[in-house]
Amino acid sequence: MGIHQLPEAASYWSSDPYVNVNAVSNVMTLGCYKKIIENLHCNDNLFQPATNDPGYDKLYKIRPLISALNKNCLKVYHPSTSLAVDESMVAFKGRTSLKQYMLMKPVKRGYKIWCLADANTGFISNFDVYTGKSVASRQEFKDCQMCERVVLELCKPFFNSNRNAIFDNFFSTFRLMKELRKRGLYSCGTVRGNRKGLPPFLASKSPSLNHGEFTFAVKSGVAAVKWHDSKAVCLISTAHNPKDVVFIKRKLKDGSTISISCPEVVHAYNSTTGGVDRFDQLQERYMVGRQSVKWWHRLFIVLLT
Repeated sequence: MGIHQLPEAASYWSSDPYVNVNAVSNVMTLGCYKKIIENLHCNDNLFQPATNDPGYDKLYKIRPLISALNKNCLKVYHPSTSLAVDESMVAFKGRTSLKQYMLMKPVKRGYKIWCLADANTGFISNFDVYTGKSVASRQEFKDCQMCERVVLELCKPFFNSNRNAIFDNFFSTFRLMKELRKRGLYSCGTVRGNRKGLPPFLASKSPSLNHGEFTFAVKSGVAAVKWHDSKAVCLISTAHNPKDVVFIKRKLKDGSTISISCPEVVHAYNSTTGGVDRFDQLQERYMVGRQSVKWWHRLFIVLLT
């Protein structure tokens, strides 16, 4: 159904030869398909904890599938040395407390899924559905901020592997970089200049740097770099020497090109970020959209595909 997309499920069993899909209709009847969808369950509702119970899980109905997928994704695929952490949105317009609104995303309303993907291929190695700020089960990183806890939880299976974790300025903090390095992971990401523990020049608005110039500072093995392109670009990294420079081309308004200096950390970040975006692009090609009155069916179909 993801490869051959039709406007409604019943069309796959249509008597019209131009619409009917034998690869679907030969497997089961339409009535059988509807019965399976109506009675589909991933967990036993009889054992679901009450909402006021300490062990209550908002994703109880679909938790076995999430756990099984994470376990098998880690088992069958060994990612490269670059891991990208980002959020992915699953479109959903129904009524549920899990629905989020993300103004800057192509999919603005729906479920938010934290993903860790291979930066080279977009293969998801670990993921978690966002259910809210307070998650009682995550005691190991309870003293961390939510953005830090997300990265640490997703990267946990790869601790002490000396891989490089890449993420954007929503996640980046000085404490996170140190914590990942302590646990055997390098990291790199853009950063908001007003985050705690960073040098003052990252937050400075004064245009002290000319086009192609940069400045940096190093503390506790974490390098902070500010480079001026068309605007200021701020990054922190434990995986790169802030002194290393590469040359990149930029096109001027008259059509000519010039070569300007660029910190190697900026070039490396631009080359490896976007692993989760690549996954979103690949998944969108084969998306199966099916309406349902059950809030978790949308998640189930997306995880299945």
